[in-house]
Amino acid sequence: MKAIKRFLQIEDVYKDAAKKLVPTLAERDDFEAEFQYKLPCPSCGDETASGLFYRMLNQDDWYAVSETMKCSVCRDKEAFNVYQRKSLEELRASIGERLTKEYFLLPEDLKDAGFKNFEKTNDVTSKAKENAMTYTKMFLAGDHYNLLIMGNPGTGKSHLCAAIGRTIKGKKDKGSTVGFLTTGKLLSMYKTTYRKGAAKSEEDIFRDIKGIDLLF
Repeated sequence: MKAIKRFLQIEDVYKDAAKKLVPTLAERDDFEAEFQYKLPCPSCGDETASGLFYRMLNQDDWYAVSETMKCSVCRDKEAFNVYQRKSLEELRASIGERLTKEYFLLPEDLKDAGFKNFEKTNDVTSKAKENAMTYTKMFLAGDHYNLLIMGNPGTGKSHLCAAIGRTIKGKKDKGSTVGFLTTGKLLSMYKTTYRKGAAKSEEDIFRDIKGIDLLF
């Protein structure tokens, strides 16, 4: 019953809110609080905002309990922008998952390829590993550039590519899409577009590949 009586007047609600937001008022009752309207909106400047204020008894000056609330138009715009941004992020994530699933196709012998199990046979392959690891760090830091790895068969070029791709793909918080295709697999994908009723066209594949952040 005491709690009900406490809020018989709207002014009591305002005072209770002020006590919770202004530490110096927590144990005091010698003040009044009110909600003021037609205040300048912090965003657009129109006098359509509102805010909670208090003043001590027998005093003339009102003090803001908290920041002035933005007008409803500005709040609606902000809410829409947040919704739009989240929707775009979810859309990008969904597209990224699809691209990774369809285009990150490691050959079976490279499924476990990483930097730790890369075999350095000489100074050249040792330097190649060092450059590959540097490239990975730079890419994850947002510095994107092309990397060309050349060498004789069996020296570990594909292993290093797989190590880079698997490392970056594993950093899901970075949101980068990674594709890994052999020439044979890519040609096979193009070949399927010639079938009647094919799910993808050549243009679809080109568009997908262009949308991948890092492609091997």
